Amino acid sequence: MKTLLNRSPEFNIDQNTTYAVNSPFTFLVFRQCRTVRLAVWAGLLLSASTAVAQSTDHLDNAINLVAQMRIQGEAGEFFDEHGVEYNKYGASWANSQVVLDDPAYVHAVCSNFYIRLMMQSYPGWTAKGAGFVSTSPNSATIHDAIQSNACLYSRVDDFTTAQPGDVLAIKYLDGGSSSGHTMILQSATADEVFEDGTVRWSVLVVDCSSGVHTNDSRVFPGYTSSGVGSGFMNFYTLDGEITGYSWSQSKYSKIYAPTARVIAVGRLTF
Repeated sequence: MKTLLNRSPEFNIDQNTTYAVNSPFTFLVFRQCRTVRLAVWAGLLLSASTAVAQSTDHLDNAINLVAQMRIQGEAGEFFDEHGVEYNKYGASWANSQVVLDDPAYVHAVCSNFYIRLMMQSYPGWTAKGAGFVSTSPNSATIHDAIQSNACLYSRVDDFTTAQPGDVLAIKYLDGGSSSGHTMILQSATADEVFEDGTVRWSVLVVDCSSGVHTNDSRVFPGYTSSGVGSGFMNFYTLDGEITGYSWSQSKYSKIYAPTARVIAVGRLTF
């Protein structure tokens, strides 16, 4: 059994996975593959010799923010004294806010949440300073920057070498009101290998969204928040290349191929 280290708060976890928690932000993950009788234990290679080092203050702040939102929600505190929701998806750049204090506030969409998180995590960092044309680039623009190894990103082509803190930028090619979706990778575990060599990954992300993933931190008894949170998705790879993903781990969750929605994995180079 391999150990997958990450900095994940303890939430309700999928019943098919066993977690042994040995600290609030570190746990062991183990799941045996069902399609083939080989025991495939996989996780992120956090100390791979070929990995490019990156700062992870943005991930640490995102995890702490999710944990604070969880504390507020478990106390039944979803609105402040003025009736303003603490955690809410949907705001223009000018109206967006990310407050990392207690109480925490998030009013944002996925991309401007990510940009504001970066600005607070790395004083002096701005999207324009990093090389973007816009103060608040959308998800498709972040995707394209990663693909081009631009704006202080290094593209990660082999998902098996992905690391916590990597940016997952989806570009929607199939139309719709959104250009895509931006997330931060928290952890990933390969949990099933199919006969053609495709690997299914259980991927824990932090994002700001209107919908929830599997075992999502935004779900409380009798109330579900939008805004920032963490939850599990499925990714599919073949020889390390991402060949599809699903928003959740439900069997009814649609699997999107790269011809419809393509994912770029980017690592900060500072």
